[in-house]
Amino acid sequence: MPESVIGRTTAYMRESQVQPGANFDASALATKRINDGQRVAAQMIGAETDEVIIGPSTTMSPVQAEGMQMRMGIDEPERPQAWRT
Repeated sequence: MPESVIGRTTAYMRESQVQPGANFDASALATKRINDGQRVAAQMIGAETDEVIIGPSTTMSPVQAEGMQMRMGIDEPERPQAWRT
């Protein structure tokens, strides 16, 4: 794993591993870091930011993907393979 990834992950866990979206400094930092990560991930795969889900866990991510599928009006057979459960 690249040192830059280890460094960013360590900084996140030390400085801002809190509930994002709350009204205190560490939470604001967590929200910014999550949003930045979502933006960079989207750029890496050529997607729009709102097409990338940064989920709280591997358990919840399929639930979030299902919600995205519903918002986009995509029927089950048309869903991308990665979204199928």
